[in-house]
Amino acid sequence: MASHHRWFFGFGSLVNDHTLPAGTHWTPATLHGWRRSWRHAIAVDPPWCALDVLPHAGTAIDGLLIRETATLAPLLAAREQGYTPTRLPLSNVSVELPDGDSAWIWVSQSPATDQQLGCLAQSYVDCVLAGFARHFGEDGVDRFIASTDGWHHPLIADRGSPRYPRAVALDAPERALVDRRVASAQHAAIAARREITACG
Repeated sequence: MASHHRWFFGFGSLVNDHTLPAGTHWTPATLHGWRRSWRHAIAVDPPWCALDVLPHAGTAIDGLLIRETATLAPLLAAREQGYTPTRLPLSNVSVELPDGDSAWIWVSQSPATDQQLGCLAQSYVDCVLAGFARHFGEDGVDRFIASTDGWHHPLIADRGSPRYPRAVALDAPERALVDRRVASAQHAAIAARREITACG
């Protein structure tokens, strides 16, 4: 009898395959009907926020579908502590999976409010955006930023002493790309919040 696999849709750091064990089977994909947000709190001192996802009609996000194996399952579960595996309708996934396989996504168990969240950790942002640049190019980085909320949070410059345990080293062009895109995203997000406050 053929075995059936669960495939997890990675939408953040899991897209950087340099953080996955050698031999992990993955494929690029698009998930329809979801959006990302910087709203998962990492309770350390100082606190910082990680990515979460939420249903959102009309939005699509890029990512990697990662095939779960007996070896990978406990590693993913440990890595995604604080998230709940949630089954996805296959009709929302751009890739056709083998018969009997299923698609899943990790969703935060307790998404935080702005008041509970800290900063964005540069080392985490670097890891995420380097993965998107590698698999989806600069246009993919732009799509990631446009489909992710919460860029108004301040950035911790921790490249020299990374808070993120799976930090990756970026080369000069990668750093320049990330710095440009993040600066632009933060400027736009902060300006939009000021406009909303002024209008309110």
